[in-house]
Amino acid sequence: MYLNSKIGEKIISRVENKKPPVDISHLNNPSGDSQLPPPQTAATPTGTSNSIVEYQPSQSVEPRPNVSSSTQVLQQGSETALQTPQSPSPPPVTIYQPPSASNSTIASPWLFPDSSQRILTAQELGVLSQEDLWRARNELFARRGYIFKTAKGKALAASLGNAYSPLSTDQDTILVQMNPVEKANVKAIQQFENK
Repeated sequence: MYLNSKIGEKIISRVENKKPPVDISHLNNPSGDSQLPPPQTAATPTGTSNSIVEYQPSQSVEPRPNVSSSTQVLQQGSETALQTPQSPSPPPVTIYQPPSASNSTIASPWLFPDSSQRILTAQELGVLSQEDLWRARNELFARRGYIFKTAKGKALAASLGNAYSPLSTDQDTILVQMNPVEKANVKAIQQFENK
């Protein structure tokens, strides 16, 4: 009997604390007025009495959404959509790292792969051994197809693989075919070899 009385008390307390339904009849306004609805009523959130308080809006409600200056309102038919422009993303940052033996992915047979297109600097040539200076100079001749006579020259040509196409054994013919950058590099390398 004690159990039934506890259950009954819980049911009664739930029924007594039930909030009254909210009146929404003003939402179905057949006259089509676009004015504000009449003040709403709501039950007090706490307390035991069922007293009703009147809801008073603190600000007037605008018929369209409040948008910031960076937001555009697009109206299509009877629908309204908000569109916020997206700011462009910053361009990607590229950090240049000169090629080195440790981070080079393609192995080149050339000591200076671009020595036919740019003047080699004194800093680049100044750190080279006599052997590397000889190779740098003879790479310029190999690019133009000079056919080497010495074992050292033939070994250089063999190390270039498919990048080497033999054309002539005449050094003067090869020098005439060189562009001004190649000729300047040959002269600069010879100066370092003679030091």
